[in-house]
Amino acid sequence: MKRVREDDSKTFPVAFLRENECAPCGAYLFSWEFFMSNYFLLSFKMTKKDKEYVEYCIATDPHIFYSWSKWLRVRAEVLDLDKYECQICRNKYHRYRKANTVHHVNHLKDRPELALSVYYTDPATHTRKRQLISLCHDCHEEVHGWRSKDGHAIIPLTEERWD
Repeated sequence: MKRVREDDSKTFPVAFLRENECAPCGAYLFSWEFFMSNYFLLSFKMTKKDKEYVEYCIATDPHIFYSWSKWLRVRAEVLDLDKYECQICRNKYHRYRKANTVHHVNHLKDRPELALSVYYTDPATHTRKRQLISLCHDCHEEVHGWRSKDGHAIIPLTEERWD
């Protein structure tokens, strides 16, 4: 571990430094490997071209976005950040299930500018919150309302027709 002084915060992302503060002495602690693996999450900014691409995906087919290399990179980082654990199962039910989905808290269609952001600032409370969270398949369907709490599908996969 390396100690960083307060005046070194110009060199490193402030969000990174705040989360790794030593409680007894107040110095910032980090390992270089941890910093390099999480630097992408902390410093990534969407360009104008990225925003236009996300809006194009939403207008045509949102599934195109989920095969985009930038999204796949952010997805892998978020799953790694959450240790591949479903955050709802962990926090609400106190059980551990493997996460296989990264969920946009502010949906892609509503807030395309947050498509690749791990964190966002809540306008109501002015606090920093997670925009992307790792979920298991069942919790993801429940969050979207595609499945009820008792496990039955609400929306049928195909429309039943008797022509």
